[in-house]
Amino acid sequence: MFKGIVMEMTEADLVVLTPDGQFKKIPRMGRVCQVGEEVLFSTPPFRLKRPVLSAMFALTAAVLFCIVLFNGLGGNLEGVKPIVAYVTLDINPSVELGVDKDNEVQEARGLNEDGVELLQSLELTGRPLAAATEVLLNHVEQKGIFSQEEGDIIISSTKVYEEAKVDESSLGQIVKETVSKHIETKHPQATSAFQVAAFVTPPTIREEALAKGLSAGKYAIYLSAKDNGNDIDLNALRDDSVHKIAKEAGGLNKLIDPKELPKKETLSKLLEAEKKGELDAKVKEKSEKDKSKSDDKKNGDKKNDDKKTTPPPNKPASTTPSKTDGKSSDPKKNGNDDKNDKDDKKNTDSGQKPGTTPAKNPPAANNGGNSGVTKPKDDDDKRAEDDRKKEEEKRKEEERKKEEEKRKEDERKKEEENRKEEERKKEEQKKAEELKKKEEEKRKEDERKRQNGSGGGTGKKEDSEDGNRSQQGR
Repeated sequence: MFKGIVMEMTEADLVVLTPDGQFKKIPRMGRVCQVGEEVLFSTPPFRLKRPVLSAMFALTAAVLFCIVLFNGLGGNLEGVKPIVAYVTLDINPSVELGVDKDNEVQEARGLNEDGVELLQSLELTGRPLAAATEVLLNHVEQKGIFSQEEGDIIISSTKVYEEAKVDESSLGQIVKETVSKHIETKHPQATSAFQVAAFVTPPTIREEALAKGLSAGKYAIYLSAKDNGNDIDLNALRDDSVHKIAKEAGGLNKLIDPKELPKKETLSKLLEAEKKGELDAKVKEKSEKDKSKSDDKKNGDKKNDDKKTTPPPNKPASTTPSKTDGKSSDPKKNGNDDKNDKDDKKNTDSGQKPGTTPAKNPPAANNGGNSGVTKPKDDDDKRAEDDRKKEEEKRKEEERKKEEEKRKEDERKKEEENRKEEERKKEEQKKAEELKKKEEEKRKEDERKRQNGSGGGTGKKEDSEDGNRSQQGR
């Protein structure tokens, strides 16, 4: 991750001054910033080809840089409090607040048209984060955005850079508590219809989100949803509220797990997976599975419908032929017919169908006592195969869920171990500092005592010499 002060801006590029004094050009990628603002960038920059500056020209450039920085920071260096973290609030409007180390808002900007319009009549600079959030929520209420008494509110908090000494999770918690309290006060009967989720996102997520015209919170939703196999239209997410997108998908829990949101490290991995196309593969795989299940269901419904609509086999009607039925007017033919009738009657008496030749070995009688067409087994076999496939898919899905839960549990344990390790290191560092401070105080105390002791001894010696001189004079 690189950082630098913005010196020049165009629609396509930024020229920044890095901490080592180099001017570098980077792609702007839709970044919203001002001259004099410190920005982060991950794209490897290329150094601008600048002529060798003379000492006087270099000094002039340094003075100009100080003037630009002075103006960019508001012209009052004594009152400037640098931004250490950014907090976004996505209701649609989407708003980003830049916060200093004292949790006071030093910058507010809209991340979409609704957000820009919302901030036009507001002055949030200098307000505590909680108070600024409450002002935003009151104006959202005035615009009737919560009039349907439901919504999904997404919060994200991000350090300006990883080395910044600030707890970004506490910033997100401040905004979340303010939003929850506001909903309980203004919409006491509909608190369950509102969902509030707070992400802690790394700087890389915020930078990528701004390049795509999104807030860090919305981009975290996008990555998490794709990781779960859900396809989201990035343009729709940019223009619409998270609540609308989630409602179309069947609820926010279809996109993310509100009870266990992904950590910073997980989001960083998801970003890498997105760049490699791995998340697109997950979406495609889930889509194919859903299509296969849908086709199986349709086939099963069609078979059931066919069974209901297929009529039973018709029984042959028994009719008593008349004497003249089937006989010709030709006497010879009638004679033959009479002969055939006698043969048929004979065959009938012996249990054979009329008009057939007697079989030498007649087939054995059906044990069930029923004759007719036997039911084919193809449908049963296919249905059994479909059931087996569904069971196999269900088993694989359960295994995948178990593996995912195990992975999340391992990440949670790792986070907890890292947190404990950091607390232990902080405690040891604090103890070491206290011990060093005590030793320093003790050393100073001993030195002060030695100085006082040597001063007292000299005084006594001088008094003794004065006494001896007095006695000699006598």
